[in-house]
Amino acid sequence: MSFDTKKQLIIRLHVPLTLRNLAKPLTIWKLNRIPLASPNQSNYIMLNANFKSILYTPELNYYLVLNYLLDSDMQTLDITQKGLILQDRNIKTCPLTLLENDLTEIQTYCGYSVVDSPVPKAVYRLTADLILLSNITQLTIKCENNDTLQIINLKEIQTVHELHCSC
Repeated sequence: MSFDTKKQLIIRLHVPLTLRNLAKPLTIWKLNRIPLASPNQSNYIMLNANFKSILYTPELNYYLVLNYLLDSDMQTLDITQKGLILQDRNIKTCPLTLLENDLTEIQTYCGYSVVDSPVPKAVYRLTADLILLSNITQLTIKCENNDTLQIINLKEIQTVHELHCSC
């Protein structure tokens, strides 16, 4: 696009550039908000966070916060097409404090809300071999390698359980 302004000619070109210091691989961190049971068990606490994922590497002074999930196989992200804004790591935000794992700052920058209803029944995968059982009263484990069946009655409102190979 060009136009004439008095006696000057302005030409606007679209030339995609990648700054070298931004060309680092970013890890995609998915946010899983898990209800935290309160001591009286009549309500629960949820983290105040309105985003789905964070793209981050400690090698850069910038990171991205997304309101949607990305495909983990994605190789290139065009931030001009998606309307994304780079966040400065020198400015504290809720996503950054979660990555830094500082509970005091998470409380300050994210905060928590009390939800006035019972903890929802759910099973959350924490790692490859750990699950969090939330408001589940009985766990049935079947192991295929030795054909055993184990039934565990759970007394706590939330329990972390380790899954063994082939179970």
